[in-house]
Amino acid sequence: MPTILIVDDEPENLTGMTRELSDRNPGWTIVTAENETKALDTVRQNQIDAVITDLVMATNQSGMEILREAKLKDPLTMVILITAFEKNLDRYRAFELGAFDCVQKNTPGVIALEEISIKAQAALRFRELALKQIESQKHLGFMKRYFDPRVFSVIERNPELLNLRSDTVSICFWDVRGFSKLCESLKAHPTMIAGFLREYFDIAAAII
Repeated sequence: MPTILIVDDEPENLTGMTRELSDRNPGWTIVTAENETKALDTVRQNQIDAVITDLVMATNQSGMEILREAKLKDPLTMVILITAFEKNLDRYRAFELGAFDCVQKNTPGVIALEEISIKAQAALRFRELALKQIESQKHLGFMKRYFDPRVFSVIERNPELLNLRSDTVSICFWDVRGFSKLCESLKAHPTMIAGFLREYFDIAAAII
């Protein structure tokens, strides 16, 4: 269940966005902040998946500060900047800081709340895909330490091979009589032991 932080210093805007996003996305946990200070505290103290913040509040760049802090806390926190003051919005700078998107409140012919909701949904899908990709890479990196490079290369090309599935297997425990004594007597000739095992495994595998 994703957690969304909505930040706006105008109570009617904050209430409207909260109601709209809650109605459209009942599975979301939505928290709010009515100013920059409370928003920064919330970001620092909680795990937030996405932030929807007004740009102009205490200063003309309050939203930018929230964006910067959110990305510092978690680079995969999705941040959408909204503003009615387009001239105060430096879109290039916002995207440099990692904003997912910017929404102008008063774009002609566009219902801002609907656009915000759709873009928030897209942002959360992007975050989920990114997290899955990171987890997959971590998993593959871990497996690489234990698999033969040839086996790992096959897994790397087709990670679905690691998916859990039900199967029926037979396990054979096979003892070689006198092997410890043989190794002791041939410990000065390890290549002979290795050669014996190779031949033995071929015969045993064929029998199995």
